[in-house]
Amino acid sequence: FNGDVSSWDVSSVSVMEGMFASQSTFNQDLSAWDVSQVVDFEAMFEGASAFNGNISGWDVSSVRLSGGRADMRNMFVGASSFNQDLSGWCVTPAAPTGFDSGASSWTLPRPVWGTCPGG
Repeated sequence: FNGDVSSWDVSSVSVMEGMFASQSTFNQDLSAWDVSQVVDFEAMFEGASAFNGNISGWDVSSVRLSGGRADMRNMFVGASSFNQDLSGWCVTPAAPTGFDSGASSWTLPRPVWGTCPGG
């Protein structure tokens, strides 16, 4: 799947777990998505080997805690093309397990766990 989903209204979505998992061709613009209500991004891009969209402007501050960690576990596991600056994300919980394991191209800043820049 590599369809244009940039205009989807996801403003009421709360769980995006596994949404683009194992998508080897998906690389579309998601920058305009309003994900401010999402509490669970677990494995959203796990194995999405082509995805490298700029999602630095996403408001991920609603992510819930699960077992004392943000529910962003394995969000980018195996996302081997992803390389975006996510240091501006508001991620007040501690780093989740396996957030970016295997994201071999990611050299730009990752989220700074336990912070809310500009907030």
